[in-house]
Amino acid sequence: MRRLPSLVFTLALALPAGLPPAASARAGDDPLALDRGPLVFVAPFQARSGPAASLAAMLPTFLVSELDAAPDLRALGIDGLGFVGDTPAPIYAASCPPDQFVGCAYVMAEAAGADYALAGSVTTTEAGASVELHVVDVREAEERVAFTAALATGGDAAFAEGVRRVLVAVAEQDLGRARDIRASAEPAGGDAGEKAAQARELDRLVAEIGDASTLSRREGRAVERPRFTVEQLVKEGRTDAAKPWERLDMTPGEYLRYRNSGLSLVEWRRRARGRRAQLLARPFLGVGRAPVDGRYYGRMVRDADDFSVVESWTWQAVQDGTGVAVGGQLAWGLRPDLEVGVYAGVARGRYSVQVHASTEGLPSNATEPEEFGNTNVFAGPQVLWVPWPTASLRPVLGLRAGWWRGTAVDDHVLPPDELPRFDAPTLWTAGLVLGGEARVAERMDLYLHLPVQAVVAGEASAESHEGAGAIDDMTLPPAFSGLGAGVRVGFQLRFFGPRARRPAYDDLDDPAD
Repeated sequence: MRRLPSLVFTLALALPAGLPPAASARAGDDPLALDRGPLVFVAPFQARSGPAASLAAMLPTFLVSELDAAPDLRALGIDGLGFVGDTPAPIYAASCPPDQFVGCAYVMAEAAGADYALAGSVTTTEAGASVELHVVDVREAEERVAFTAALATGGDAAFAEGVRRVLVAVAEQDLGRARDIRASAEPAGGDAGEKAAQARELDRLVAEIGDASTLSRREGRAVERPRFTVEQLVKEGRTDAAKPWERLDMTPGEYLRYRNSGLSLVEWRRRARGRRAQLLARPFLGVGRAPVDGRYYGRMVRDADDFSVVESWTWQAVQDGTGVAVGGQLAWGLRPDLEVGVYAGVARGRYSVQVHASTEGLPSNATEPEEFGNTNVFAGPQVLWVPWPTASLRPVLGLRAGWWRGTAVDDHVLPPDELPRFDAPTLWTAGLVLGGEARVAERMDLYLHLPVQAVVAGEASAESHEGAGAIDDMTLPPAFSGLGAGVRVGFQLRFFGPRARRPAYDDLDDPAD
């Protein structure tokens, strides 16, 4: 193998080398390989300047070879990684934003099933060059150590050995605090004898490989996944090669959202189909203000001689009230973001009955109202628009019409034969649906709907007045607004729907090929 120009390693953090704990076993791991310790993914290094490009290209290959030859580590480079999600690894690495190379290294190491990622960048200096190194714990998504290394002539083996010592110490969880350990003779952890031994080891390493400096002084810094920006989108759109969104049959906006979604192409395509050709079933439980209450009032006055009814005043009315509703919805997806369906349910309220009979010339004895439960039924069609089907949280906007039927007095109690009975009130409504839904599984969502409705037709009240001259204080039906609003929550199950097409290799080839 070709050796690098000499390297003088300046170490920010190091402890005595030793065998790290065995990595967690995963399906498909080679037991013999696991005995060698954790797997480290060495990401392509980024050149901070043009003259540093050749060195940045050589360093990862050199480190993979040297680290993989060590007895206590396994190493993997970009050549050993096939795909990141559904994108070839070289294409993914080449499209990484310059200021997000640590996050890109984390994503690639995660795809490789590695325990740690080693990311770096190279900068030219008057004395030669320096490399910025970051060690990322993939399982914890944390940057454990960040340090610089000066590059001069004659120290390639010391450089690789220094990197190995840092990685081994991180694996043993003896490192992970970004500090300059030369500033203290008491490294964290262990008794006085161990601290003295660590200090002596540090002195030995510094004597071998030179001075040291740190980049970061934060412990356990979280690693963020890289974001694909509009500027990158515009840059890729200016090339003569086939545009990546064209190869994936997406619009530029869809491609931008896909790149930043963290989803594989198969999962993205499955989600992008949204509701299309799916049957959706939604049970719900709700509470709200609606025409759930009813009232019946009857007043009659009898003749004192023959007890015939001289005058009667009767009415039945729907009233606004707060009630609980249960029901369900069925819908069919016309497009990824559009469905048509029906809903139905029952809503519980109160029904009040008051009957007042008196005789001319005698004192009036008004009775107290009787209260009963009131069960209303409702149903109707609705159209829902749910944009951004690939998102885990999606807004909901819809239109609905409704049929609403309450109860009549004889559904609860029989009034005197002299008083009329009215049919159950029937109303027609129109309204909006606002809300949102959250994905919890491939075929299941939780949702919250806020229906708002208004009565647009139907009879909210019925009246009867017979006779005259005996009733001088006629009680009128209560006012009825016809407006309602509520909250409905439930879960949504999805059935059927087309399956997502797995990407063909033609979709994923480098446009330059």
